[in-house]
Order: sequence, then C-alpha cells, then structure tokens
Amino acid sequence: MRSFQVLYLVAIVPLFVGVVFAQDETVEGWVPPDDPKPQQILQEARDDFAAGRHSQALAKHVWFHRHALEYVPSLRGVRLSFALSYWAELAEEFPPALEALKEERDQVAERIASDDQPAIAFQELAALNNYLVAPDETVKVFQRLHFKNPKLAREVFLVAKPYLILKKQFPLLVHYLPPEEESLRIENTYRSGMDRAEKRSETESKTLLKQFYRKAMTSDAALLVAVLKLSNQSEQAESIAEHFRSLSDASEHQDAITSALNGEFPEPFPAVNSE
Repeated sequence: MRSFQVLYLVAIVPLFVGVVFAQDETVEGWVPPDDPKPQQILQEARDDFAAGRHSQALAKHVWFHRHALEYVPSLRGVRLSFALSYWAELAEEFPPALEALKEERDQVAERIASDDQPAIAFQELAALNNYLVAPDETVKVFQRLHFKNPKLAREVFLVAKPYLILKKQFPLLVHYLPPEEESLRIENTYRSGMDRAEKRSETESKTLLKQFYRKAMTSDAALLVAVLKLSNQSEQAESIAEHFRSLSDASEHQDAITSALNGEFPEPFPAVNSE
C-alpha cells in the first residue's frame, strides 16, 4: 500500500465505514431497489469496480453479504466464495473496502457464541479471514471458544481444523480428534461420498467428486495418524494407518500415510489462504 493511500485511509475510513455499517442501505447515493436481485447487485458491484466507482461497489458488496440470503438462500456458497473474492479484490485498490471487510469479520466473531447456527457463523468467519489472509485470527477465535465454551468449540471444530493444521496447533488437534470416533467418521464420509459420486450421470462430475472425497479422506486420515504418532500413541497410529492404506492404493495417499507415520502433518484440505 503506497503512502498516499495510507493518508487517504486515515482521513476518510472512520467516516466512511461508519456510514456503511450504520446504514448500509444509503451509501454514496446508492439505494437498493424495492425488489432487489442479489445476483444483479453483485454484478453491478463488479461493474462499478471496473469503472472506478469504488464507493458504490463497496456499498453493494456490503449489501450482498448481509442481505443476499434473505432473497436467494441458494447463494450461500457464492456469498462466501466468489462474492468475497470480488470484495477482497476491491480492497486491494480501495482501503475503505479492506476496513469494511475487517469490520464485518469482527462483527461475525463477536456473535458466534450467541448465534443460532454457530458452525455456519464460524464458517463465515473463516471465509472472511481466508480472504483477509488472516488464518491466525480464525485460530484465535477457536482458542477462545476452547477455553470459554468447549461445547461450542466442538461444534465448530471441523470448520476450524484446516487452520489449526496450518498453524500446527497440536494440543488442540489432539483434544478434538478421538481416534476411534474420528477414524469411523473419516471412513463413513469417504464411503458415502464415493457412493454419491457413483450415482452422478455426468462422467466429468463423477470424476471430480471422487477426486474430492479421496483427497479429503487422505488429508483427514494422515492428520489423525500424525496426531497419534506425535502424542506417543505409535501402536494405535500404525494400526489406523494400516487400515487407511487399504482404502486407496493411489501413490499420493500411500505417501501421505507414510509421512504421517513419520510425524509430518498433511497440508490442509481444502487449502487455506496463508500468504
């Protein structure tokens, strides 16, 4: 970020962010229509960004993130992937967009404990931090939950797991990965996923889905083996490793299990944005 951008940020962000988050429905002259179409508003945000109308683009990104699911619930995946990537792209050029993204992240972090669906809220937090390239912040929130609300921490653990792996949070991983239960979960998820993929009629879709479940199984199995090995439960680590070796003869899978037996953590899957 260049120096003039820093000065610009200091001068206008407090006012601008206050406007966006106090009344996200009227920013820089933009008012959402009476019958808003979220997909159209997201595209307009992209068009505004391309045209240099950064304030309006930001207003529309904030609106989309906060209100899109009220109108089109099926946009849940888009909201935490493509839409956030577009917002992050805007943030690279427009400092108030970065501050607004951080503000949204902080608000989500504050409400996780009181949310009706904490796992979904934590997923949103993780996604926001992923596009902010701040995996440490996701880990910090999970650590707080672990000490203050262990029951809730267990509910959101699967979402937090890739970030705990990335940051080598070994004690937490040991705590939340009971060997027998986790081994059964991994295998059941893998087998049901492969069955679901087999029912796909399109060859490409079937292949991609099978690849996904194989990679997920390999990552989860290797993590469990590594955790057991590093916690001095070598006998159980070897037993579970032998079982998971039998599920796939792919070289990547076999190599990952071997590395895990040497105490090496696998790469998080899905990948985490850490740079």
